[in-house]
Amino acid sequence: MEWLYFENWENFESALFNHLDMVTEQMRTKLNLPQLADYLEKARSITNSFYEKYETSKDHNNYTKATNKLRKNKEFITTEEKFTLLKPLLEERLYEFVKNNIEKFP
Repeated sequence: MEWLYFENWENFESALFNHLDMVTEQMRTKLNLPQLADYLEKARSITNSFYEKYETSKDHNNYTKATNKLRKNKEFITTEEKFTLLKPLLEERLYEFVKNNIEKFP
């Protein structure tokens, strides 16, 4: 849930770099959402490739250029749209997980 709060506070792209390995592992093992985990990992991979491509220096303009190109990339847009469609299911599964494991929470 903390990851979702971060995604809501910042944005989808930023959330891809906030403990995503841990988040996707939990999506697969505890929440039975492997497809959603795959979309997020694909989005991060696309994002990484854009930043690597434009990282000729630590110049802020290169970061801005990479971000602008990324925001227009159809494959990245598709992964974000799929995340948005599955986000309510993720929230539902999180609530179910807490409900089924309430005794484990302080």
